[in-house]
Amino acid sequence: MFTTPAPSLHRFHAYQLALQFRRIVVRWLPLRRAELSDQLDRASISVPLNVAEAMCSQCLLKNNLFRTTAAGWWKLLRELGFGGHFGVRG
Repeated sequence: MFTTPAPSLHRFHAYQLALQFRRIVVRWLPLRRAELSDQLDRASISVPLNVAEAMCSQCLLKNNLFRTTAAGWWKLLRELGFGGHFGVRG
């Protein structure tokens, strides 16, 4: 398994801002329009969870794998002559 401990989420500015946003939203709810209340409530919960998910060590490894795979696809597109169609130079 992984031996390197994941960094504390509370050290990340984005996570702190997401939690602050959630605290503000909770004070605002409910709004006059129920659909806006629901959407704002769900978003204020989703953002800190997404930040936490992105910072887990397994996710960081997946991100590196994604970048490696994407780089391979861009190289293939360039070699096939399709790079210009997708904004790929080279």
